[in-house]
Amino acid sequence: LHSSQKISEFELVIAGDTDLDEKYVEEVEQAVCELGIEKQTSILGFVQSQDLPALYAAADVFVVPSIEEGFGMTAVEALAAGTLVAGTRVGALPKIITKNEFGRLSDAGDPEGLATAIDQILHEEIGKDYISEAAKRQAMEYSWESIGNKCLQLYQDITNGR
Repeated sequence: LHSSQKISEFELVIAGDTDLDEKYVEEVEQAVCELGIEKQTSILGFVQSQDLPALYAAADVFVVPSIEEGFGMTAVEALAAGTLVAGTRVGALPKIITKNEFGRLSDAGDPEGLATAIDQILHEEIGKDYISEAAKRQAMEYSWESIGNKCLQLYQDITNGR
């Protein structure tokens, strides 16, 4: 969304351990109040792992606004639930969200770019079911079974090369 646009109906769900950076959580809560979106916003705090798949699946878009990121497991988990990802070009996210097929990326620290990425995902109606299934397949590339098989193949290649 561009700053001149407004969404009249939405629900914003923010999840994550609030103990890690209490100052940041206070800033987010203050921003929610300043924007007047308290009624549409839920700050859940830490979510148990068994509850995450349903939360991901219920979302229209999963947002990863990271300035720094390691691997990006939450993005893979969202894809596994069939939810597209709006994120930033940090860490492994560009490898996970490839060719705009599984979501959209913006530069880190670019809120307008991230808003545009979210808007594109929310308003792209053509092929959503296909994209959702493709997202699930992409996530399977990072499953423990898939990673284990790739490691096993690497070990076999190394052993056969001796």
